[in-house]
Amino acid sequence: MQTTIQKWGNSLAVRIPGAYVKEGGLADGLPVSMVMENGILMIMPAKKKYLLNDLLGKIDAENLHSEIQSGEPIGNELW
Repeated sequence: MQTTIQKWGNSLAVRIPGAYVKEGGLADGLPVSMVMENGILMIMPAKKKYLLNDLLGKIDAENLHSEIQSGEPIGNELW
């Protein structure tokens, strides 16, 4: 598919056709990463960064589980 680069303020912009939006699971406001490799511009959804305090803050009595046994110790695992 071919498209045209257009001026948008002081920058340039490319419209992403609806078929690519749907196939890529893209949405308005989605953070993306751009990488230029060997003259090819790649745009992909940005990886979400998780903060430990945010994740721990979501633990409550309903979703807290007990220890999980994974078998007997092997090698120097025993404390």
